Amino acid sequence: MKTQIGLNEKLALSIAEACAMSGVQKDSLYREINEGRLKTAKIKGRRLIRRESLEQWLADHEMTTNEAMGFETPEGS
Repeated sequence: MKTQIGLNEKLALSIAEACAMSGVQKDSLYREINEGRLKTAKIKGRRLIRRESLEQWLADHEMTTNEAMGFETPEGS
């Protein structure tokens, strides 16, 4: 019997789940993985992304984009 767990409760996500959660296309995620900017684990042939790693990658990317666009970031960020 399989236990159903919501995406927000999972520790690790498949590539498809990470795409769904982040709104980022699969080829973009693979590019970030291949460039070493997004860490993954390969377990029994499955590529998994820790949810925490995905969230951190998005936060880092957001700050970089805001700075490149000339937006001010809140103090302490």
